[in-house]
Amino acid sequence: MSESWKGQKLLSRAEFHVGAHVTKFLRLQMLSTSDRSGSGPGSDKTNRFALLFGTLDGSIGCIAPLDEITFRRLQSLQKKLVDAVPHVAGLNPRAFRLFHSNGKAHRPGPDSIVDCELLCQ
Repeated sequence: MSESWKGQKLLSRAEFHVGAHVTKFLRLQMLSTSDRSGSGPGSDKTNRFALLFGTLDGSIGCIAPLDEITFRRLQSLQKKLVDAVPHVAGLNPRAFRLFHSNGKAHRPGPDSIVDCELLCQ
């Protein structure tokens, strides 16, 4: 995309609530997988990045891109787990991950993000 300055600038796609104050982001280039997944030398999958972040409470997290098929499968599983898994103190992860703005216009919420913490249960 032209707005990304040929991959040098990260573009904001969504806003979501992490649960703690994020202190540092580290941008890491993702390694390409085998050629059977379509990531050859000329593929756009070779120029993919992930974000590793740390928070004030000592936790770490990672934001990484997924291919479309994997994302759709994990998203449908996540939607089923929100209703099927009992949550701590009755807190719904769908509502917890929503970004609460202070009146500023914001981008779409966590619909484009898969919550690994919920999926690992």
